[in-house]
Amino acid sequence: MISPVDEFYLQQPEPLRGCLLFLRAWLLKEECTEAFNYHTPFFRYKQKPFCYFILQKNKSIMYIGFMKGRQLHHANLHSEGRKVVKLFYIDPEKEVPLKELQAIVSSARKLYND
Repeated sequence: MISPVDEFYLQQPEPLRGCLLFLRAWLLKEECTEAFNYHTPFFRYKQKPFCYFILQKNKSIMYIGFMKGRQLHHANLHSEGRKVVKLFYIDPEKEVPLKELQAIVSSARKLYND
């Protein structure tokens, strides 16, 4: 039987599926664990909520929401009126901006170490 999180990935069209699976594997290598909460993949770091994937309704753009976003400062993080979470947009048609994402994830992980 397929888990709900695996089913989520399998239901996505390409190139979105490939982008999501790449990000999933990358976040798991960054010492995150994965769960399926609120109908979306949700990642934890040190057993605390860390980030999650959200798809725009038209599924042409996705973003990663960072739970301690208000404490993160990066030019490509957007709050869009949210008080806690900041968003990092990713276009699945383009290459994942891994250097930027690595910088954000490194900064976010430090917040959980303090």
